[in-house]
Amino acid sequence: MSRYFVSSHFASQKLTTTNDVTNDIQQPSYSVVAYITAYQDLAALSRCIQAIKAQSYPIQRIVVVDNSPIPLSLKDSLDVLQWSHPTNIGISGGLRKLIAWTTYQTYDFVWMFDQDSQPAPDCLGHLIKAYARLAKKHPVGIVAPLPVDPRTQYVVPPGCFMHDRFEGIEIAPATQAQPCDSPITSGSLL
Repeated sequence: MSRYFVSSHFASQKLTTTNDVTNDIQQPSYSVVAYITAYQDLAALSRCIQAIKAQSYPIQRIVVVDNSPIPLSLKDSLDVLQWSHPTNIGISGGLRKLIAWTTYQTYDFVWMFDQDSQPAPDCLGHLIKAYARLAKKHPVGIVAPLPVDPRTQYVVPPGCFMHDRFEGIEIAPATQAQPCDSPITSGSLL
């Protein structure tokens, strides 16, 4: 299965898009569940949830795996499904539980986050459009954003496995998606 990288940015701890990567495609209709791994930072988790809820492309459900020793109290979040794991099952454990749960659901995609990520309002729409365009020509396993360190603005180059190791590759213009073997998890559409 191929993986594709979509040019978007993590600017100021936000997933933002610089251009509409697929203006030529009508917005497809997919159902999306957002997933957040949380640990002891209610303020960051709340900001992440609000940014997900503010998407121009609709989210059907938000699931939080809370690894905090004392569960975080999500007030006024009746539409958020929270699973508490005080023994800290980690990101991979949370993802395993979510994937198992989604096999009994009807979602088309899982949109994955760490609690300190905040997607821009149009991020999911760009990822969905890029998926729809790419899936016409290639098998697509994941569509991921371009990570930018919010403190330094350093753009982390996409990585591809070449020869016997991962190597950073030149970043494509913001209007293009490109193959990538090592996408960032937070903000990725699976």
